[in-house]
Amino acid sequence: MDLRGFQDLQTAVAEERAVIDLDHVTARRLVVQGGLPLTEYIGAGSRFLFRVLGVCYVGGLAAGVALLVSGRFLYAAITFMAAIVVQQLWGGLAVDLVRTIASRDAAFCLLALREGWITLIEPPVAPGRSPKPLTLGVAEGSSYDEEVTRVKAALALRPDDAQARFDLGLTYLLMGKFDLALEESRVLTMTDARLAAKLQALTRLLAS
Repeated sequence: MDLRGFQDLQTAVAEERAVIDLDHVTARRLVVQGGLPLTEYIGAGSRFLFRVLGVCYVGGLAAGVALLVSGRFLYAAITFMAAIVVQQLWGGLAVDLVRTIASRDAAFCLLALREGWITLIEPPVAPGRSPKPLTLGVAEGSSYDEEVTRVKAALALRPDDAQARFDLGLTYLLMGKFDLALEESRVLTMTDARLAAKLQALTRLLAS
């Protein structure tokens, strides 16, 4: 199954026809490091919380090793189990957070797919079955062209509509037209500097 755009992805996820998949290690790294456009959703306090969980996990492993070396096997086993619980909590929270952001922010979803941080799969139909991968994209002359036409028409009526111009730039990114996306970001600086900076940063990152 191919998803022809971000709105299709949102619908498929909501209807449980698609799953945003990623591993715990990648999720933890993304949440702790932050970066555009994640910083709009994850503040310094949240990143600090995830760092604390990481320190607790590493500290638990170190304590478990020390107890194991000293011959306190029961206490070592308990400490290792506690560290594993912290690790699962740490990774599970990070995965849920990244999945939520990817299903709501088209810019982050595009970046995460391009960098291989997340993948789209169909829900497994039975235990042990390998999930089928999904793709997010369209062929030439598809609905992206229709979206560009629609947004341009809206901008002709309301040229100061910052969200519409941002959406147009994002559509250009999805089409691989980075020069047009960058041009839209420059125009966007006159109406919404925050959205313009977000579009510029994403365009440069994807075009590099």
